Amino acid sequence: NLDFTALACTCMHPNTQTTQMDQRQLLLNAISLNSNFSAVYAGLGFVTAADETVQLHDGRVLDKRQLLAEAIHCDPDYFLPYQYLCTILGEDVVQLRDGRELDRKQLCVEVIRCDADNLNSYGILGCLLAAGETVQLHDGRVLDERQLYVEAVHAFDCCSRAYNSLAVALPVGETVRLQDGRALGKKQLHLEAIRCEPKDGEAYVILGGMLGAGETVQLFDGRVLDNKQLLVEAIRYESDSFYAYIRLGDALATSETVKLHDGRVMDKRQLYVEAIRCDPEWGGAYYDLGDEVTCLEEQVPLHDGRALDKRQLFVEAIRHDPDLAVAYRSLAELLDDDEDEKVQLPDGRELGWGLLQWEALRCDPDCGEAYCELAWGLSEDAGVKVRLPDGRVLDCAQMFVEAIRCRPDYSEAFLGLAKVLTDAKTVQLHDGRVLDKKQLYVEAIRCKSKDADVYSMLANLLAPGETVQMHDGRVLDQQQLRDHVALQKAAEKRRTAFLALANWLRPDESVTMGDGQTLSLKQVMDVAFAFSGQCSTRLANEHYFGGMRATLAGAGPDYLKNIAVSSLRKGLQPGETMRLPDGTVVEGEAAAAAAADGDKGKEEASSANKRARIDDDDVAVEAAED
Repeated sequence: NLDFTALACTCMHPNTQTTQMDQRQLLLNAISLNSNFSAVYAGLGFVTAADETVQLHDGRVLDKRQLLAEAIHCDPDYFLPYQYLCTILGEDVVQLRDGRELDRKQLCVEVIRCDADNLNSYGILGCLLAAGETVQLHDGRVLDERQLYVEAVHAFDCCSRAYNSLAVALPVGETVRLQDGRALGKKQLHLEAIRCEPKDGEAYVILGGMLGAGETVQLFDGRVLDNKQLLVEAIRYESDSFYAYIRLGDALATSETVKLHDGRVMDKRQLYVEAIRCDPEWGGAYYDLGDEVTCLEEQVPLHDGRALDKRQLFVEAIRHDPDLAVAYRSLAELLDDDEDEKVQLPDGRELGWGLLQWEALRCDPDCGEAYCELAWGLSEDAGVKVRLPDGRVLDCAQMFVEAIRCRPDYSEAFLGLAKVLTDAKTVQLHDGRVLDKKQLYVEAIRCKSKDADVYSMLANLLAPGETVQMHDGRVLDQQQLRDHVALQKAAEKRRTAFLALANWLRPDESVTMGDGQTLSLKQVMDVAFAFSGQCSTRLANEHYFGGMRATLAGAGPDYLKNIAVSSLRKGLQPGETMRLPDGTVVEGEAAAAAAADGDKGKEEASSANKRARIDDDDVAVEAAED
């Protein structure tokens, strides 16, 4: 029987040409010679398919599970049949010959009893435990998920999977002490995984996702890699890892490219397209790709032959992830200028702006933007309430309060709440603070300190001689607030002027300031966005500027230049000059007067527009009765 077993095991080697039937027959012959040989039953159970049965020489007909149970009956201390059963068992249990019914966790415990150094069972058992759950081993030890992974590392120090699993189970900022005395954090554990297996793509992906921009890590081979380089390494070893492409795309700026080990040079969009190729069912990849499309009419070709525009990409994201709140929000933003337009979702529903915001709240009850947008839509009619997906019925002010709960630094929510609050009233926030109208404007300025309109609104509330204290400690009166508005308006004009200039300049052109300083296109955009704090790289994208130039091409060759010159005259300081690439010298005009009060008519028109769309979508369900 030993000879038959040895020959059968040889036949399992992938280099042999022996068929599976030959293996099965050899094992059956071995059982006929010794019906109590555990390893033979285990081998026969291994080669038998899940839906097959085998007839033994004594007439018994056994399926895969019964064969492995028979192996355990012959030798209860043989780990292999327990391990085989653990791999094929689902959520149910298996009954052994001794009457015990074991689930996967209990089978793993039995494997460890038979083989205390079996790292696979420690790892599988760790994966099966819920957060905070423990398991008792036969030696009396009670271990949680993290401790089981520590045992796996101890059983085999060069198992990358054990280090990765332990790192995933470890919270950020914590360390775990291994049995050799080392105390390692998440990054160090993933580095250990790479040391054990330099081609472990998973470790590179997770480690790359942990590093911030500009942060690096040194590998055991001496290489120092940043997050992008780690993700490139991950793709090198796992070319179909959708998560690696997603992470690398997230790490790139819009106009940035990266070279992969196979020679391909890819930008942000192309990486998201690759992620969709690797996993066409991942909704987040469609959303990320749609978020990168700047022109609504542009279609992005995918590997399966489809070409989708921005809206279609967001709809596709919802098809594969119906609970992706940000996709509903983004679709609503695309409809923001059309109160009658609706979009058809994959389930056939046609939703307008209001119901898309409502769906976002269904998916994410903490979506502050959706609360705020719905509240702004109702801000002209304080008597209307909205029934939310969770059953609550809230009015406009309550939804602004919810938006602040979700995003305590959301300027628009404080601004909206101040707008609907009467001068004499106060409102209580979820953190317990009770604020009046002025304090709400101060909070809005704290969140968005460069918004000139908020300073103007706050100034209008102050009486002559009255002051207000800002979060940075400044105490300002009405005139000082209005002086600040004038400065902010001037800065905004300068931003607009440099942005118009950037749209006219070619990539190889530059301008010269009156003091002799030369500014490239990139430096012009940096000046433009220094005021708003936005990222100039996104608007530097050739698709954005190329599309705008193409749109305005019919207006004449000097159209863009004339806009730039006109904007620069208003945006440059009085007496400040700039020489353009064609030799034109532009000089700043006299300082503009202090900015007027905020454009209230425009704000009210926008709110009324959103209010009308909510009514059209039947989101408003009842009126206040008091």
